Amino acid sequence: ATFLLLFTIGENMINRVLLLMSNKNITANKLTKELNLPNSAITEWKKGKAKPSVDALIKIADYFNVSVDYILERTDNPNINN
Repeated sequence: ATFLLLFTIGENMINRVLLLMSNKNITANKLTKELNLPNSAITEWKKGKAKPSVDALIKIADYFNVSVDYILERTDNPNINN
């Protein structure tokens, strides 16, 4: 299931991450350091050279207090329990 998930994530998924970063004034460098992700992760995702792992998606969702479904564009509601 993980394999399929990584290849079915919408291309605009990175836009959700960038929007969350922008809203909180978080740089890519700060996010990757705080989440212990590779320094180039955000750049690689933006360029389409890589996709975030399930672990990375969970870390980002937890960091911004949003659902993974929101990041994956399965909902427009960022709230976890609504």
